[in-house]
Amino acid sequence: VLKDTFSSTKLRLPNKPLEETSLPYPLASDVSMEDYNIFIEKIETNGYKFRYYNGTVYIVEMCKNDHEAVIDGLRGYFAAHRHTYTLSNAPIQIRGSPSHGSPAGDGSLILPDIAVFPHRTYVPRPPVPHPGPPPSDTSATLWRQGVPRQK
Repeated sequence: VLKDTFSSTKLRLPNKPLEETSLPYPLASDVSMEDYNIFIEKIETNGYKFRYYNGTVYIVEMCKNDHEAVIDGLRGYFAAHRHTYTLSNAPIQIRGSPSHGSPAGDGSLILPDIAVFPHRTYVPRPPVPHPGPPPSDTSATLWRQGVPRQK
């Protein structure tokens, strides 16, 4: 998938197996956001976490046994209903690595290790979206509602 998505001039494959001390590792440079997102959509979970920053794709994290054990444990806890419901109709939905927009807001996609969310039948979306938290400044003036500042 790497060679299909990124040209060989942009790709920088390591000569030896990566160690955690060599992270973040710049895997490809001069990559468009569109090409990066296509790459993220194509790959299957392979034990690496990727991030896009200023045209460069980095490997930022590698799979470890203890990390995988935690993910398997979480899957087990949230899948306790599997004997009662079918997977598609369970009140708690579990997905492996669904891509979604990065919290950085730069348009890049990321893959979580596990996604847990309620089924829409049991927790429907509100008819009117919540407007979010009330506005305030960095000193939380609205939240404190006139309480004098501490010095």
